[in-house]
Amino acid sequence: MDLKKIIRSHGQTISSVAEKLGITQSALSQQINNGSISFAKVEQIASICGCSPSSFLAIDGETSVSYTHLTLPTNREV
Repeated sequence: MDLKKIIRSHGQTISSVAEKLGITQSALSQQINNGSISFAKVEQIASICGCSPSSFLAIDGETSVSYTHLTLPTNREV
């Protein structure tokens, strides 16, 4: 997920998004670059950009893998 590229593709800049979040451009860039950005912050960025957080999960314009089935282990004796 390239947040910076996605932010720019929605007509925003890192500086403008950071300002709307109430943090510095440097702080936002650091969070994005080192992967410490929270999902709550990603949701806020999506709102600022006018899109859903799921649009940030696209890879090269394609939708990421969607899991529709999850199998959990059971604690049954066989």
